[in-house]
Formats: sequence, C-alpha cells, structure tokens
Amino acid sequence: MEVVLRLLGSVQLGERVLRHERATYLLTILAVRDTWVTRDELCLLLWSEDTAFEVARMRLRQLLFRVKKLGLAEEIEVSAERLRFVGQSDLQLMKQAFAQADFLSGLAWYQGALLESVAPYEIPEFLTWLDAERDLLRTEMRHATLQAVKQHPSKALPSLERMLRLEPLDQVLLQTALEFPSLAARALEWHQLALKAEGLEPEPSLTPLVQTNQPNWGLPKATSVFWGRQSELEQIAAFWQQPEQRLLSLVGLGGMGKTRLALEVAEQFVGSVVFVSLVNVVDAQQIPQKLLEQLGLSGEDEKTLLMALQNQSLLLILDNLEQVPEVAILIAKILESCPKIRMLCTSRQALGLQAEHVLYLEGLPKLIENTPLLRQPAAQVFLAAAQRLMPHFQLGDQDVEALSSIHASVAGLPLGLELAAGWLRLFTLSEIAQQLQTSSILLSTDAPDVPERQRSFTALFESSWRLLTANEQAALSQLALLRGGFSLEFATRITGVLLPTLLRLVNKSLIRRFDDLFYLHELIRQHAQTYLSQAARQATLDRLSTALLELAKEWSSKSYRQEQTQLSAALEQQHDNLRLVVEDAFLHSKQKAASLVAYSWDFCTSRNYHDQALDWLERALKIPTPDLEVRGLLLIGASYILPQYGRFEESHQAALEIEILYPSSVLYLAVAQRLHGRAALLEQDLVQADQCYTQSCKALFDLDIERFACYSSELAEIKLLRGDLTAAKPLLEQAIGLMRQIGDHATLAQALCSLAEVQGRLGDFGNQQQLLEQAQIFALSVGDQMQLGKIWVALAHNAMAQGQRRQARICLETALRIVWQRKLMTSVIAVLLEVALFEAAVHPQRALHISGGVQSYWRQNRIIPSEQQRHQLESIRAGSQQPASTFHVLELQGEQMELMQLLGIALESDAKPKIV
Repeated sequence: MEVVLRLLGSVQLGERVLRHERATYLLTILAVRDTWVTRDELCLLLWSEDTAFEVARMRLRQLLFRVKKLGLAEEIEVSAERLRFVGQSDLQLMKQAFAQADFLSGLAWYQGALLESVAPYEIPEFLTWLDAERDLLRTEMRHATLQAVKQHPSKALPSLERMLRLEPLDQVLLQTALEFPSLAARALEWHQLALKAEGLEPEPSLTPLVQTNQPNWGLPKATSVFWGRQSELEQIAAFWQQPEQRLLSLVGLGGMGKTRLALEVAEQFVGSVVFVSLVNVVDAQQIPQKLLEQLGLSGEDEKTLLMALQNQSLLLILDNLEQVPEVAILIAKILESCPKIRMLCTSRQALGLQAEHVLYLEGLPKLIENTPLLRQPAAQVFLAAAQRLMPHFQLGDQDVEALSSIHASVAGLPLGLELAAGWLRLFTLSEIAQQLQTSSILLSTDAPDVPERQRSFTALFESSWRLLTANEQAALSQLALLRGGFSLEFATRITGVLLPTLLRLVNKSLIRRFDDLFYLHELIRQHAQTYLSQAARQATLDRLSTALLELAKEWSSKSYRQEQTQLSAALEQQHDNLRLVVEDAFLHSKQKAASLVAYSWDFCTSRNYHDQALDWLERALKIPTPDLEVRGLLLIGASYILPQYGRFEESHQAALEIEILYPSSVLYLAVAQRLHGRAALLEQDLVQADQCYTQSCKALFDLDIERFACYSSELAEIKLLRGDLTAAKPLLEQAIGLMRQIGDHATLAQALCSLAEVQGRLGDFGNQQQLLEQAQIFALSVGDQMQLGKIWVALAHNAMAQGQRRQARICLETALRIVWQRKLMTSVIAVLLEVALFEAAVHPQRALHISGGVQSYWRQNRIIPSEQQRHQLESIRAGSQQPASTFHVLELQGEQMELMQLLGIALESDAKPKIV
C-alpha cells in the first residue's frame, strides 16, 4: 500500500512526523503543484533572490538528496531542469474527491491548515507562496463544505462548524448554520464575538429563535461559550459514524473540561439525548432509579430500566462515573440488551470494558507565537472567564508572556485558566502569573454556582486522592518528587513502584504517558508530595541522588565521545531532578553534594547553566573531601568558569592548586596548563595563552588523543586571533581529522567553524559556506544551540562578504531567535552586538540603542567585555557616523530599555514580526 504524504496539519510520511526545514518545504511545493516544477522556480521560492544562481542550484541538489533519503526516491521524478511529485498526498486525495463531487470524503482528509503552525520568516518568498496556497485551500474548503451540507446535512455538520470557526464573519456560512438548531446558537455567538474583536457592532437582526427538534432529557444548559477541543469533536463525530461503535469514554483529570465537552457533543448530536450526572451518587444500585427519573419513568430496579431502554434510539450520557466504578457492569448490560443505545461517559478513569473506546483529554495547547490570541483556545477560555467578571477586559500582544506563564503553571487545565482569571479584579495578569509560579493558592473561587469540588484545585485533587488505594497513594506521593518525564525502570528504581500500580494511576488520570515516559501534571505533583512523610521523602531523594550521580559519572567518563551525546538527552531530562538532589545534598550529605557537583558541572556549562555551575562549585570547594578525583574535578570546573566572570586571578589559583594536588600526573598538569591558557585568553594575553596551550598539547599528544584534538583546536583559535593563518589552518585540519575518527561531533562543529573563518579570511567564501553547513549538521546532531547561533552569525558574515545584505540580515535574525528561545543570554548579547554592527551605517539610531542596552546588561551582570566586543562597539560608533554627543545620548536611551525592547528593535523588519 502506497504511503500517503500528509501536508494538512502536521507534516507526516506514514507515522513519521517530518521536521520543518527546506527539504520538507521542497516536498510541499512539489506535492501541492502536482505537476512539473522548474528548478529555477524552486530556487526562487526556497532561497533569497540575493543567493547566487549556482549556489542555489547546488543547494537544491542537496535538498533533493535529503528528500529521497526520507524514502521518497520513487515518488520524485527528476529531469535536467524540472521536478515533480508522483506519489500520493492527502491534499491530492482531497481534491480528487472534490472533483468527483464526493465532498464529505474529501473533507475527511482535512486535519488542519497546509503546513499548520509553520511560519518560515527566514524564507520570505516561500512564506508568501504558502500564505497564498492556504488562502486558495480555504476557499476550496468553504465551497466543499457548503456542497457537503447539501448532500449529507447531518454528517457534514462538524465540517460546517470547523469552517465557521475559521470564518465566523462569513454570511453564507452563518446563514447555513442557522438552519440547524444544534449549531445555530454557537454560530451566532461566534459571529457576534468576531464582530466585537474587529471593533464592529453586533447585528441586532441576527437573533433567530433556536429550537431543537429532538427530545432531550436532563440536558443542562451550558453556562459558558465552548472553546477549543475541535480535534476531539471531530474524532467523536467520526466515532458516531461507525454503527458498531457504541461506547465512548472521555477520560481526564478533574477540571479538564470533560463535562463541557460532553454537553457540546450532546448539542451536536442528531437524535435524542439523555444526560445523567452521577456526581452525587455513591452507590451503583441507585443508578437505575436515577436514569428512570431522568426519562420521566417510575421504577428503581435494573430490569425496569433495561426494558425502558430496549427499543429506544438515543445517546445516553453518564457524567462523573469515577465515584461509582461498579457502574461498568450496568453499562455492559445496557449495551447488550439495548442495541440502539449509544453511550458517552465522562470519568477520571476508564471503565475497562472490551466495548469501550477511550478518548484521553489533555490540557489546552500552548500559545503559539505569531498567531492571534483570539484564535487560540487557552486565550479564549481565559478571556471568556475574565469577561464574565469584567465585561470590558481584553487581551493584547503585551499579555502573551504573562498568559503563557499562567498556562504553564496550570498545564493547560481549562478549570485552572478559569480560576486564575477570577482574580483579575485584585491582581494584574503579570501578578497572577508571578503568584502561580510559586503557589496554587489563587486556583480557587467562592462562587456559589460552582460545584464545591471544583471551587479549588485542592478540592479536585482531594476527591481523586480519596479514590486511591493505600498502595497507589504511597506510589503517587513518591513519584511526585520526580520532575519531568520518567521511565518505568527509573521510577521503579527510585520509588519501587511496579508497572500494574503505575498503569492504574495512568488509568485514573493522575499520571500521563507519552512515548514510553510517564509525567505528572504539575498541579498534581505539587499536591501529592504534601502527603509524603519526611522520612519517606528523604529516602526517595537519597535513591534519586545516587541514580543521578551514576548517570553524571557515566556522562563525564564519555567526554569527547559520541556516546556522551546519547547520554546528554537523559541528563537533560533529569536536570530539574539534579538541581533538587544537589540542593538537598548540600543540606544533608555534603560529601555526596561535592561528588554530584564534580561530575555534573561540565554538563551544566555545556547547557549554558554557568551561574548555577559556579554557585555549586564555590559551595562544594568549601567542603573538605578525602577524594582527590572529586577535588581535582571541582578545581578544574572553578578554573574553567571563573574567567567568564572576570575573576582571572582566582582561576589561575585554582589551576595552581591542581598542579600542587597532582605533581606527578602528566594529564592533570596538561589540563592545568590549558586552564592557565584559557584564563590568559580571556584576559586578552594571547602570547601567554599561546604558550600555555602549546605546552599542554605537547604533553597530551601521546597520552590522550581526545583531549589533544580538542586542545589543539582551541590553540588554532588563538593562532587565528593572533592573525597567524599559516599556523591555524594545519592545526584545525589535524584536529578535525581526529575528531571525525573519535566521533566527537560537539567539538567538531566548533573546529569546522574556526576553519571556515580561516577560509573566509583567505577569501574562499564558497568553501567557507560549505564548512559552515557541515558544522550546522554536527551542531544539530548534538543539540548545541549556542554553536548553532555562532554558525548563523558566521553565515551572515559570509553573505555580507559576497554582497548579500538581505541574506545576512536573515541569518542574524535566525541566530538571535535560536539563542533567545533557549535563553542563552551570553549568546543573545553577542548576536545583538552583531546586529548593531550590521545596522550601524543604515539605521544608526537602532544600532546605538542596541549597543547602549548591551553595555547596560554587562554592567548589571558584572561581565567584562572581550577585546573583540570592545572593537565592535567602536566600529558601531564609527559606522553610525554620528557626533560623539549624539551617539552618547542614543546609547543612554538604549541603556534604559528592557531586553525585550532591544530584541524588538533588533528584529525590526517589514516582513517579520517582533519576537514574543
């Protein structure tokens, strides 16, 4: 069977999700065109017009090779000047169905916009093309939806609702929706809200009387607008289209919106609906009477109920079943005796019946950058709750950061967003976000119309906690100490929990499972660990610290090897746990604290946690330890990090202590010399740095080939700073060869960058670009975001050297976005300086504002700029061609700006939004 390429929604090839990169964009263009496309046209779409013709053609060949490596060699037809896609895509199948007037089948292929959430601002030509194709697709979807409604009114309602959400102001869609009682009220409400968001007056003429034609029993009136969950609604609609499927359970944490979703399903269901809430029922024997009462019938036994339902055709919704798990037996009997009954259940745990299909509800998705707030479910839920208290409250772009923080604190829980919004009368949005970072006390309300168990998250948790066995309670409270995701093996080692217990907690919605890892909702974690005794807490932390110490030792032992990269992901995943156990060890087991810091500081610096690493090292070095290896590693760490803070003398003292500690160890003496050299390098003493590194490399040549490769690469960089290209080039070529043999991809990326700089200084810009592209591959393979930022800056210099100013600007913006997303502040400041230098001659005011802000950041953080950075400042001032008094005033203005303002200035562009 031919694999279908999915372009609508997330980009997938079979089950494989494709990355958002040029290879995927090339594939998209070919699949959308569905005919021959010339190579020249592809080059214009995928690269800037400033890119040299031959360079673009070469890159296209490289992209084509990568596309074929995805397993699509037979689906891409190639000629000398043209390419075309001959495989199958969801877009192609959808359009084929439309052409055959099978609109309902065609609409079933739609899983989201073309390349949903993709916004490649660094490729403006492709983005313009993509936006145009999305508009065309939306027009086709609109026509197909209207035709499908004519052909199959009831089955096409989910598609009509989806189009209304996309185009709430479309009059034809609105009038069509008003013909359906189950959709009319919501369509009108969306329309009125969209008018309000656009600053337009609601239309008083649109007040149709919405009536339902089917009898509904016990269906409560929703008290709020329904937002989000569009994907879940479509899944449920598709489920009901399968006659053999009759039992669906909505399962999720309390406050996840299960009942509200069930009410929305009831509103859309074509047919009779019976809604029964079991929130106050504790005895399963009471349920038959409760159901019969809702149907308006007398009786209280199971037999009467089954007879009453036997010939009925309806949807039976049972809400809040977790309190009466025995109800599963009754549900099984109803399904067996009443063939026309369909059932929708909401619960915090699945029923476990063979006929049951389960839809697990998660939190609302995170806010997406550069997407209007009012189109995002989390913002919609928050705004609706806020406007119930403050009708004139609005959300703007300035609120994205605070709202994102609130979303993270409640992990997207709809009830959490609503409870947080309830405090807007007393606090600003930013104050609420700040409070929630340290406590969930704001997640409560005294509103009398809110069910008691939903008036606070504490009440929600307590109601779930009481339903657990003692064994499950003990396991959950210990697991609550673990931050982030954890595997079964790791959880068993730390807490002793076994798979059956873990799966029961998953089944009860207290733990989530994704990709073989288990996660606790942050609010669950906060509350569950309060039930852990001090003795049990300390025992769990001791086991956790032992496990992480072993992992850190293994990571440290693989230095300069590819295996270290594989361990980095595991250690990164445990970083929050590492911080927890280190701080605990400083209080309760100082020797273990010293060991944990000794073997983990290098990892912390590799992830740019320099402040954390230095703080730990300084505290650990005050602990007397008999372990010479631990002491030596701590001294190496201190000597390595201190120069970054201008503490050169202390760095040299730490290196001298290493020499005293290991007087006969050639390896440690070589390491000490390298540390002396590094401090000298940061002190701008290049001669001393050169001598120290040279001495270190000589000692390591026959002793440690891995360190030799790394140190000789650093020596080459010193040669480069001294302008000695003749000495730097062979050193780098030798180091790169050794690194390829060893498999040290992290250091290889840095060495390739240095060699690229040599080639650039020699005027060989083509070779320079190839080396930088190779460095990108290796930096990506190890997830080195800081190095990726440097590579994009180097690519900007390459573009400028070839007169491609527009391409250089794109490269700098890409570098800035990469380092800012990971909050790599040292790199952010370095790239901001590069942007200021780039802008100095064209936009002097912008450049001087940035340079002023950078200098303010240095002062506030006690950072001493390097000689190169001081030269950059001088070049910015000179390039701005402003009088001294003027640039001093502009820099002073920049010093008073927040970092976010500087980022906005740096990313100022006609075609690109400011970073959020």
